[in-house]
Amino acid sequence: MKTIDHCILKCPQCGVSVGRWHRWGCTVEQCSYCGGKSQSCGCGRPPLDDRMQWMGHAPGMTEAVHYGLYKQRVGDKWQPCRQEAEGAVPDVERVLEKAKWSRRQGRFVIMEIELKGSQPHSESDHVQKVDRSLAQDIDRPAKPLMPETNWKEPLTIAQFAKAVCRSPSTIRSWIKKEKIEARQVTVGSKQQWVVPRSALPTK
Repeated sequence: MKTIDHCILKCPQCGVSVGRWHRWGCTVEQCSYCGGKSQSCGCGRPPLDDRMQWMGHAPGMTEAVHYGLYKQRVGDKWQPCRQEAEGAVPDVERVLEKAKWSRRQGRFVIMEIELKGSQPHSESDHVQKVDRSLAQDIDRPAKPLMPETNWKEPLTIAQFAKAVCRSPSTIRSWIKKEKIEARQVTVGSKQQWVVPRSALPTK
């Protein structure tokens, strides 16, 4: 499995550690809705449960490693190269240029990579298989909504986590992967995720 070696322990802008939410106003924070920068994308401030945490590397780097997109400096320019090439680093710019943001997956997805040839140090050197499961996921029809009767007296993430003996972060992961049904509701001036009671395991 490919791994990322170019990780930074703390966010270079707001200083939070890996796995923590950015301080609001951080220009590095990535928007979970569009994949852009939260402070300039125009999507607004999402609730905390819907924000993306600092994972130790720049947005797009995970996808660059996943798709095998690397670059190396040749003279005064950056050129595409193989992963094993000397000085190779993930080519985030190519990811941002070619990819489409999948809100459901919380990552960038390259729909097609149609590269031909085998010239060294050229873009054609990166013939990769497209991850069809991710590509299809973007256009997959949404699941039918639960009847509204199932949403009476829903549980907050904290309440549901306590009921099933799991951590709130695990529940958020389930929601993101659509393992359980959930929706956002407005409480006062804030939004939060809630889970229907029907999602509780039967005794």
